[in-house]
Amino acid sequence: MSICARREHLQQRAEYTQKLNANSGRHGWIRLTPAYSLRLVEEIITGCSGFQRILDPFCGTGTTALSAAYHGHVCVTTDINPFLVWLAQVKSARYSMKQIEETRAACHEVLHLVERRAVEPIPAPPLFHIERWWSPETCEFLCYLRSAI
Repeated sequence: MSICARREHLQQRAEYTQKLNANSGRHGWIRLTPAYSLRLVEEIITGCSGFQRILDPFCGTGTTALSAAYHGHVCVTTDINPFLVWLAQVKSARYSMKQIEETRAACHEVLHLVERRAVEPIPAPPLFHIERWWSPETCEFLCYLRSAI
């Protein structure tokens, strides 16, 4: 294989990054830059026949766990980041219609509180260069949102 062919082979393919997940239901709930795409996981999982028990020691946002559940497999996950472990569990859980309706109503109530500025915003988290993550308007909204929740 020539150097040019190898270089082309090594180029980033957007369909294998988190960018593909943005419009993929639960997979797009949060953007985690180092995350890989649902497409990559689907290609691997659907390439195996029969029931699978999958271990994902670096679960990140739970893409593998959720995909495994969709295909009827069991996935055991862990991550060093407790928030990501929680997120993966939330994304792969089953919810009743009653839970979905109650959550939707609570979300409307929280957003109504934020719109009216009926709560005192919490201080922004002390993150280094927080402006790299959120604009001042988004940060303000998130502070009100967290307070309302």
